[in-house]
Amino acid sequence: MIKTTVLISLLSLALPTLSQSVLVVVDDYSPYIDKSKSNNGFMTEIVVKAFELSGIQPKIEFRPWKRIEEVEIDKMNALSFAWIKTEERQNKWLFSDNIMSATTVFITLKGSRFSWKTIDDLKPYRIGISRGYSYGEAFDKRMSEFQVFEAANDEQNIRKLVAKRIDIYPVDPYVGAQFIREKLTPDEAATLEVVSTPSLSDDSMHAICAKSYSDCESILNKFNAGLAKMRENGALKSIIDKATSLY
Repeated sequence: MIKTTVLISLLSLALPTLSQSVLVVVDDYSPYIDKSKSNNGFMTEIVVKAFELSGIQPKIEFRPWKRIEEVEIDKMNALSFAWIKTEERQNKWLFSDNIMSATTVFITLKGSRFSWKTIDDLKPYRIGISRGYSYGEAFDKRMSEFQVFEAANDEQNIRKLVAKRIDIYPVDPYVGAQFIREKLTPDEAATLEVVSTPSLSDDSMHAICAKSYSDCESILNKFNAGLAKMRENGALKSIIDKATSLY
């Protein structure tokens, strides 16, 4: 009995006490965030573990990205993640340390002869964009100069590309690869190609909450501490390497 009590005491010291609960709202951004998976996507797994290491229990809920940006974060004191920094966002939100980096490349139709070097080279093309997404500061600031066609999500845009309703679509390569592999027929997939050089953007992805939320800074500091522990013990790299090795 004494040995059992000692063992329980040691285990309780080794495990963090989850003394605080926070609401974290996201939308599907597979493979990073995917409500159909047991871990809700590999970035969700990282975020949950980082919070738990700091004694916080995150409650993950799914909402449309546009609603998250306009309502959940700014008015409901919710947290979110997988956001990149823009000037507008930094005016109203606080950002965690970098969770991982993301690159944006273009998908186009084979035989289109699409190539570009400077952002001005994109002006002749019909560009698909997804509602609520940022494609990097350089593109976002000049979006009104381009022929942009908004759709609800990546799936709609890639299907529009296959149907030749747009010419190019900027997308994270892991996101694009997963959709093409899982949702398109082999014949449809064979019509597409990735133009990865140059990349449209290379950005870090973060957890965020509103500056108006009084606990925001404290929660992000705790999250950063958990994330740092995962970097130090190799857990962060292990999760990312395992997930991205599939692509």
